[in-house]
Amino acid sequence: MWNIAKRIDRNKYQVFAACLREGGPYEDKLRHIGVRVKNFDLKTLVDMRIILRLVRYIKQNKIDIVETAVFPSDVYGRISARLANVPIIISTMHRVEDHKQEAIYRALFFVDTFTMALTTKIIAVSEAVKNYLISWHKVKPDKIKVIYNGIDTPKYDVDLDIKEEYRGKLNLRHSTLTVAFIGRLVELKGVNYFLEAAASVIKSCKEVQFVVAGDGPLMKRLLKQAANLGISRYVHFIGFREDIPQILSIIDILVVPSLFEGLPLTILEAMHAGKPIIATRVGGIPEAIKDRDTGILVSPRDCDALSRGILELLKDPEKRKEMGEKGKQRALQHFEVERMVKEYTGLYDEHIASKP
Repeated sequence: MWNIAKRIDRNKYQVFAACLREGGPYEDKLRHIGVRVKNFDLKTLVDMRIILRLVRYIKQNKIDIVETAVFPSDVYGRISARLANVPIIISTMHRVEDHKQEAIYRALFFVDTFTMALTTKIIAVSEAVKNYLISWHKVKPDKIKVIYNGIDTPKYDVDLDIKEEYRGKLNLRHSTLTVAFIGRLVELKGVNYFLEAAASVIKSCKEVQFVVAGDGPLMKRLLKQAANLGISRYVHFIGFREDIPQILSIIDILVVPSLFEGLPLTILEAMHAGKPIIATRVGGIPEAIKDRDTGILVSPRDCDALSRGILELLKDPEKRKEMGEKGKQRALQHFEVERMVKEYTGLYDEHIASKP
């Protein structure tokens, strides 16, 4: 939503941002570009006061469109918007397989499904998400519009000096090929399979290093796994990072070993950065990566296939370069930010024009 707020025509639309909790990563950035930001001080996951506050806020500011993104904001936003008689309620959905994810998503699956009925339109970030919404949440197909996420391409053109500086900051060897995972350290991301594959690769190729960028509840378990596999000195756990363009600039291969996905932004970011990707053939990932053309697709939980793919690209610099370049061209064609903003604002315009 940040890219839309930043680029939307302010002569046509006034933008408000309602945050359930204070201190989100984009709060100051939104204020800096003139967006009115309001925090609602959510204390617990179930806090009915938030609905009353949101209804009052929506009415006071005479808001015509409420758009929600990310649970539990979806639930609070949809209910509040309906109670405030907002004519247009839109939700953007990124997830698949809610019923298999972390406990919070499984427990509130039915609440999410029930409140989807309150929306005017649901935006799915991939065809896989659309199909999941139809199959599991029983959303009517004509209520869903697929809009692929877009990436701000210039951010991923990082100069050489910054690359060398970042390698030094992260204690990475300058002349060693680098393979990375970037994402939350949770079960669905399959990071344990990444480490298993890394151990297999190291047996055949010692001149390689691995980066795990991200944080989450599995951090301690994954550190212990790396130690048990005897690969701790090859794997750098660098925690949560906001400087993803710079991190991508210093790696050679991105690995996405997810068990299920809507369409992860990390893949689109790596494509814009011109990096070859080895990923699992799940969810919306095959909509972005063309197997053996812009990357390599493997089955989930298949450590052997992951390690074979990594070794193949480590040994073939021309293939890495070719896949990275083709991926970047595909990203510019299908996953560019201006295209995304145009599709979102076109949807807003369409619904405003049809408003009674």
